[in-house]
Amino acid sequence: MPKDVRIGVASIIVQLASLLAVVVHSLADDAKSLASTSECDGLHTVFLQHELFTGHSSRTHESNNSSSAAVTERSLPGANISGAADLSRIYCWAIVGVWEETITHIHQQMQQCGDHVLLSNFSDPDRNVSHIFYDDMSSNLVPDLQNRYWANVTLRFVQAWKHIVSVTAPNDFDWFVKVDADTFLRPRFIPKLVAGLDPSEPMALATQKDQRDGLRLQGPIEIISNAAVYGVHGHGRFFDDHWSVFLETPRCFGNNLCWFEDEFVTAAVQYHGGRMVNRVAEIPLPCTLREQQRTKRPSEVRRLCLKIGLVAIHPVKSAEEFEQLQYLDEFGLD
Repeated sequence: MPKDVRIGVASIIVQLASLLAVVVHSLADDAKSLASTSECDGLHTVFLQHELFTGHSSRTHESNNSSSAAVTERSLPGANISGAADLSRIYCWAIVGVWEETITHIHQQMQQCGDHVLLSNFSDPDRNVSHIFYDDMSSNLVPDLQNRYWANVTLRFVQAWKHIVSVTAPNDFDWFVKVDADTFLRPRFIPKLVAGLDPSEPMALATQKDQRDGLRLQGPIEIISNAAVYGVHGHGRFFDDHWSVFLETPRCFGNNLCWFEDEFVTAAVQYHGGRMVNRVAEIPLPCTLREQQRTKRPSEVRRLCLKIGLVAIHPVKSAEEFEQLQYLDEFGLD
């Protein structure tokens, strides 16, 4: 066998061995677990400069295990893509731990969505918390390309997505919005963000430009179309066949990146035929730079970011800070 071929084969074997080692370690520690609610607790803030969208939904949480017998054309995903999306057809969710200070506040914010659920290892019907995990929700850590260690939560989120499709029906919602537990979500800004996009096509909204291979999602808020979640036109559900995503995509293979949930979702949506929709331009750089100095003047930063009409602020760790944002968001900045 030629020397260069032997070297290439050896390199592949080393990569496979590295991946296998991570898998074994992950399974030993229950890789489906969630760490401190944020796979990358860096300074991720997603800003969207849109005018105020005043549509709110009073729909309460209910089971969606079965679809309506009579489905009208209007109720099909993508039936109306000419203007702003209908807020009632947006489903919001998050994974939370019993230690979170912000569970009540997340529930309050998500009531503006068409429907919502919080997933955990305990049940609380008053706050729409569903019990789907049966461990302590701890997690092992894995290093990224800069040798920084983050929570290994991908398999837990795969389990969560499977639960989401089990409690909704294919024609119930156009868009699915996953946020971290320390994300302050403003759902009323979501409809104009996805206006003109067809949820019957598999796609996700990218909020960061990746120097390695284009666009990617960021964990604090992930907005994914109905078609990517349920599968369409020969494309599978993006969270299915996840081991193939690990082994067959350049983003995942030979490194630990796809143990980070947002990296996995980016690779998985594309693996199953979906595309990243560029929303990077909606992130105003000045506010991003100010956000990096939030510990020096957090009040000024938060007020500025609220004023420009962003859809989410991250991270918001304390109940006190969440309540301050809620107050400013409801009653204004003046």
